[in-house]
Amino acid sequence: MQTLRSTKRQGFTMVEILVALVILTVGILALGLLSGQLNTQTSISDTAIDQSAALRSALEEIRTTNFGDVSNGSVTYDAYQVTWTITSSSSNYKEIQIVTVGPGLSDGVILKEVSHTFMCRLLARGSVQCSGGNVIDDEYDADDDDDLDAVGAIAVAQRSGSSTTKRACSS
Repeated sequence: MQTLRSTKRQGFTMVEILVALVILTVGILALGLLSGQLNTQTSISDTAIDQSAALRSALEEIRTTNFGDVSNGSVTYDAYQVTWTITSSSSNYKEIQIVTVGPGLSDGVILKEVSHTFMCRLLARGSVQCSGGNVIDDEYDADDDDDLDAVGAIAVAQRSGSSTTKRACSS
């Protein structure tokens, strides 16, 4: 008597199961590595944001000080020591070197103390007045805050090389 073998298979073979497990394991390991990279990048971003906030706070403190009273100084913001030094000065501007020291990235590693240097130019606030969209008085005067928006626009225009009368008093 002859038995008939069924050509239909039911289930998976051991080889198919092993291949599926290997693929699943590789995927899970890749997700684990990606998670570690994301944590590292988040830490780097947090450090950069904190450093930027410390720099911004120092710049705001310098900017809100009367132009004639701005001098060398230092302040601590969170974990950052921020110092500034006037490197050159004239009657209508001061070039300031700002150094932040605190946690930061160096050669791909976050360290507890890294120094970063920034340069900025502080312009004197001038007695700028506008008439018909044009600057009519652009004398710089440290104690006069007639039109700060126009002075800010003049600074932008001077940096970009544009005409100040067109950009400073636009409405």
